[in-house]
Amino acid sequence: MRIGIGLPAAIPGAEPTSIGRWAAESERCGFPAPGVIDRLVYDNLDRLAAAAASTRRAELLTTVLNIGYRRNPVVICRGSCRTC
Repeated sequence: MRIGIGLPAAIPGAEPTSIGRWAAESERCGFPAPGVIDRLVYDNLDRLAAAAASTRRAELLTTVLNIGYRRNPVVICRGSCRTC
């Protein structure tokens, strides 16, 4: 079993700049997958980008991905494809 950890992306008052530090520390502690929730009221995909920039092996997760409501769903799909 692999256990991920939630990043504080939707917590009121959490600094957006802290996401990268959280992700790096969670990877250092052995969590394989930092994640965020994705709802229409939270735009957390930029938070996942910060987590990606701060980690080397982590699998990034979102609990719900509302692709139809995003500005450019093609960019999201392209970014998630490892062979593209």
